[in-house]
Amino acid sequence: MKHIFDNFIVRNSNMDSSSRNKDEWFLQKGTYYEYQPNGKAKEHYIVEERFTKNTFSDSEINKNIILLQSMFAVTFTANRDSRWLYEVLQFLFEHIEELNDQEFAIRFKDFLEKMAVRYAEGRLFTEENIIKKYGDISVYAFNFIDYILWKNREELGREYKGVKFDHFKFAYRRSIEHWFPQHPNSDERVEKMDDQFLHSFGNLCIITDSQNSKFGNLVPSAKYKQWEGIFDRQSLKLQIMANITEKTRWESYQIKGLEKEILPMVNRFIESKS
Repeated sequence: MKHIFDNFIVRNSNMDSSSRNKDEWFLQKGTYYEYQPNGKAKEHYIVEERFTKNTFSDSEINKNIILLQSMFAVTFTANRDSRWLYEVLQFLFEHIEELNDQEFAIRFKDFLEKMAVRYAEGRLFTEENIIKKYGDISVYAFNFIDYILWKNREELGREYKGVKFDHFKFAYRRSIEHWFPQHPNSDERVEKMDDQFLHSFGNLCIITDSQNSKFGNLVPSAKYKQWEGIFDRQSLKLQIMANITEKTRWESYQIKGLEKEILPMVNRFIESKS
């Protein structure tokens, strides 16, 4: 089981090294090296396991699996929420004879995507199949949608040229932010937005707790101008919202339009995995 865990479960680098950057997610297989300390022939050999080669030879699938596993890892952080990890390990153990097959990477990715859809049930839509609003929608729902946005990066990239789809990675973003604030600063001279749009999915995104406090009650245009340099490291949905804000005023029309653009992609992905 340790071999499975070390070689097929995503990990996060806790330091910079020659092979990866700090906080980078990686999925690599171990290779054993034998050497003698100080090159002395009479010394005992030391066996060291190094992780330098991707677990799966297809780099695109390897990256895809990293995104899927890291999506679960950043969402379900408590030990009591580690059911996703148990399910993944169980799947790998049940297919232990196939782990080295060329086609296993595709089957593994498909399993993870189906699991992602299953975890979205009840977290993304209401019983009436309406996307949830602020107060009910979960952090996982936003991470799940970010994955779908990444899957549609070729199509979306033509419209949102400033969004760094290929550089996206999941991070510990735990705070749900209103892009148009609930209580705009009094000196902004803007009217409060109707709750119908204010709390809707199109106006929401996830960020780190520290960034939430920095955004404060600034309106979207002020957030963008003041923090322009950070958006390429944010969630894909927030990057898209910032990209829209750069070009036009953020109002209910943009909120509804973004929902209409994203939701069909979500539904298509869910249907493809059912």
